[in-house]
Amino acid sequence: MQKNSRSNNKPSRLSGKAIRVLVTGVGGNIGQGIMKAVRMSKLNIRMIGTDMNPLSAGLMLCDRGYVVKRSSDPGFFRQIAEILRREKVQILFVGSDEEIDFFSKNRLRLQSATGTFILVSGESISRFGYDKWHTYHFCKEHGIPYPSTFLPSQKKELKSFISGNGYRLLVKPRIGYGSRDIYRVSNQQELSVFLKRVKN
Repeated sequence: MQKNSRSNNKPSRLSGKAIRVLVTGVGGNIGQGIMKAVRMSKLNIRMIGTDMNPLSAGLMLCDRGYVVKRSSDPGFFRQIAEILRREKVQILFVGSDEEIDFFSKNRLRLQSATGTFILVSGESISRFGYDKWHTYHFCKEHGIPYPSTFLPSQKKELKSFISGNGYRLLVKPRIGYGSRDIYRVSNQQELSVFLKRVKN
């Protein structure tokens, strides 16, 4: 684990101890947006940031920045818990789509181990937005407009859709972020190729 720090010479806008806030994924636009919003408040804030990329500009915008492992790494829990305890972080904001699954699954465990409030929905709620197949079912059950959606195993349903609508299709992973691995399909050959290319 590496850390960067910078002195914050700005006068506190409120007297008293600073609220210690950690934002993850500060190299991306979501993490930086959270940081900006928090900084715009009238609260006295000490900003801690984490990111996987040591060259992330977001790390330089924090009072203290840490380079961390991927959230899928077995050592990530221990690493993030150590940072939360060391910095006495009071609240954590998740600024990276990739980390939502980890923090929703480990929210209560991390809060118990560190005393930090983890601002993320529980696992059962997070999966509705994180897993596109669950998003589809959630929308369908609650009368929210949704696109026709199929798993690759639903060959009959997919064939019926194509016969009525043509190849108006997108192939995308159930779990993904940053518009990665999304392919527009215009014929059967492309459909076959992209279904093999996109995992899950």
